[in-house]
Amino acid sequence: MIDEFRQTPVGDEWALKWAIGNALDTVTTPKHLEVLLELALDRRHGIGRQRIVDRLARISAQPRVVDALLRLMEDDDVVFSAMTGLRRRLGPAAAADRIRPLSIRPSAYERLHGNS
Repeated sequence: MIDEFRQTPVGDEWALKWAIGNALDTVTTPKHLEVLLELALDRRHGIGRQRIVDRLARISAQPRVVDALLRLMEDDDVVFSAMTGLRRRLGPAAAADRIRPLSIRPSAYERLHGNS
C-alpha cells in the first residue's frame, strides 16, 4: 500500500490517493513511523497525506512527531490534520498556544483569490 500511495498521482487521482492514505491510517503500526514521517512531509503527495498526518499523531509521542506536526501546520493541504494531531500530542491548552497564531494568517483561498 505504501508503494501504491507513492505511485498514485495527486492530479486527477487525488481521491484515490486520499483513500490509500486512509487505508494506511488503518493498517500502519509504530514500526511504520519512518515511512509515515517521510510521506507526511513530502508535499508532492498533496491532500492525500491528510489521514497519514492523522495517523502520525496517534502512532507515536516521539518529539520528532511533534516537530513534524508543527512544520505541517504551515502546509495548507494538511493544516487541519496537523492541528488536530498537535492537540492530541500536546493537549488542548499547549496546542492552542501553537495554533492561535494561525488564525491571523490568510487562508490558502484568500491568498489565491483575495479577501473578497
